[in-house]
Amino acid sequence: MTTTSSAAPAQPPTLNVTRHMLLDMPAPEVWQLLSDFGHVENWHPAVARSQMLSGGPNTPGAVRKLTFMDGGTLEETLIAHEPQNLRLSYTITAGAFPVSDYTSTLSVQSAEPGKSRVTWSGNFSRAAGKDDRTATQAVEGVYDTGLQSLKTIVADRLAIQRIIGFYADGGTRGDAAVVSQAFHPSATMKFIRAGALVDEPIEAYYSNYIKPGVLLDRTVTTDYIDIRGTAASARLTLDYPTHQFIDYFNLLKIDGQWRVVSKIFHRAPKP
Repeated sequence: MTTTSSAAPAQPPTLNVTRHMLLDMPAPEVWQLLSDFGHVENWHPAVARSQMLSGGPNTPGAVRKLTFMDGGTLEETLIAHEPQNLRLSYTITAGAFPVSDYTSTLSVQSAEPGKSRVTWSGNFSRAAGKDDRTATQAVEGVYDTGLQSLKTIVADRLAIQRIIGFYADGGTRGDAAVVSQAFHPSATMKFIRAGALVDEPIEAYYSNYIKPGVLLDRTVTTDYIDIRGTAASARLTLDYPTHQFIDYFNLLKIDGQWRVVSKIFHRAPKP
């Protein structure tokens, strides 16, 4: 009697994609941009929104659902989140993507002074019915698009910080000409005075609120900058000995240049 046996199908090979991006920003600041597992849409343009399905946003075991601009979805589970090493890792657990056994790591390393290098690396196999090339190109597309977007965001943040510098330094030194470099000519300023809305063109700020040549005793802190494409917002705290101003800026990238198009603020007296 003759018996035959069939060999088990060969396992697909493990594939790898690794991408690097050098950025003109210190590593801790870049880590702040991409470290929030629950808000990848803040920097990856293919993601329309993120939703946490379980767990804390940066706690290993947390699960997020990504909805892409084309309507597709993925569920991903956080494996590791290491702020001390500027590194996080995750895996795909559900959704239509031409890979299987996918594990990815995002990390940030300090490079030359003031710069950093982001490394995005993934190990995976092709999904059933897919070929290695299709799987590899899909991952390459995600990484290349995300890192290029991150580079643009870093450049935009630096440009917006420069704009805020005109406002902060010019105002502190009483130089309206410097302050005006932060604003678009059509910008407006709105605030509440004695319970009533004050709505003024930005020229009124230069002439009525900046005292020429008077050095102000204050510090200016940028609390946050939020950028999506050609629109951004920023919040500043202007700290004086007796009070604070909380400024909110709306900015647009007009003809390739960021400018503040509206400013609102609140004055908070100190106890």
